[in-house]
Amino acid sequence: MPDVTLLSLPPVTAPAGLTETFVVTAYGATIGIGVDAAFMTPVLQRHLPDNVTPADGDAEGGAVDAWIAVRASGRHEALEDVIEAFDSQLRFAVAQFARDKIFIHGGVVGWKGRAAIFPGKSHAGKTHLVSEMIKAGADYFSDDHAVIDSDGLVHPWFKPLSIRAVPYARQRDVPPSTFGARVAPAALPIGLVLSTRFAADAVWNPVRASPSEGALELMANAVAARIYPARVMEVVSTVATRAPVFRTERPDAQAVIPRIFEMLEECS
Repeated sequence: MPDVTLLSLPPVTAPAGLTETFVVTAYGATIGIGVDAAFMTPVLQRHLPDNVTPADGDAEGGAVDAWIAVRASGRHEALEDVIEAFDSQLRFAVAQFARDKIFIHGGVVGWKGRAAIFPGKSHAGKTHLVSEMIKAGADYFSDDHAVIDSDGLVHPWFKPLSIRAVPYARQRDVPPSTFGARVAPAALPIGLVLSTRFAADAVWNPVRASPSEGALELMANAVAARIYPARVMEVVSTVATRAPVFRTERPDAQAVIPRIFEMLEECS
């Protein structure tokens, strides 16, 4: 297993045994990255997610929100496994410490000028739902996090979809182009929040939540809820006031996609 460690508990100091460090920023978060093998620095910099950019200088001279230590020297993991682990930890660090956006665990698609958010933790079936919706013509935003600003707009946070062949199997990354999908070009207002989980015997029965219930649903899936609770609550309350929030279990995604599109159009 790759040795890629996220360190974010105070005091946030550089881990020992690293030979090179650099800093990246995204959405107001500042993340220090250290490696114990110099060849890894350019490799990691080439594989930074969209909207994550290297900062001037190194991590030694300034404060960072978190450290990611990548130890590759003398180890035998495949390089792609190290990069995958690094990408996952970096995305999580940004989601935790972003200052000008909040990150909600969930899938996001765009449809006719509005976005639909499907909040939920792992194994809720959100990636499968997103993949089926983009096959049906929706624009792809994310299968992992909804990135929302203070005005309630949701922004693209591109990554390949993390597909499991069977439940609880290891995920594999699949580009949205595999499904013929278009990656969303810009932020959209949120037209629908649908908290839904797959169940084999489910009956589709969306029940609308009140704005306060909807805000709590989003808060429960917010990555930074414990770090910046007041700011997160302000944003999710804005979303839940402007967009309807529904809850329901669902059968297979293909059976309900037309209904989700109808709900999104009716709520827009």
